Amino acid sequence: MTVPVASQPQTGAPFEPTALSPFPEAVVEYSRRYGLEEYLNFAVELAREAFRPLAIRLEVEQDYESDDTWICLTVDVRGTVEEVLAMNRAYTKRWVERVPWPEVFRFVCSFNIS
Repeated sequence: MTVPVASQPQTGAPFEPTALSPFPEAVVEYSRRYGLEEYLNFAVELAREAFRPLAIRLEVEQDYESDDTWICLTVDVRGTVEEVLAMNRAYTKRWVERVPWPEVFRFVCSFNIS
């Protein structure tokens, strides 16, 4: 599911950073199971700030060799490779400063440059 950059809940009210309703059900269930609700919202808000994305897609992924799972944020972004790498460094720096272990490894951020 793609989360619009200016996402709003179904009611038309302004987007609340703590509202999980705009997220895919599998992502919401996963975040609740592992106590990640706070970090899910932070990951999306941080991606919006760091990348100024065209779109953000969220899904739960699994490594079939190890059975590890995580939430994948795929960010569609415009810019040169150098600009996007700088955005990614800024995202990663703030991410690891805020999110503790092991929760930090329950999320992966990837990007598509257009």
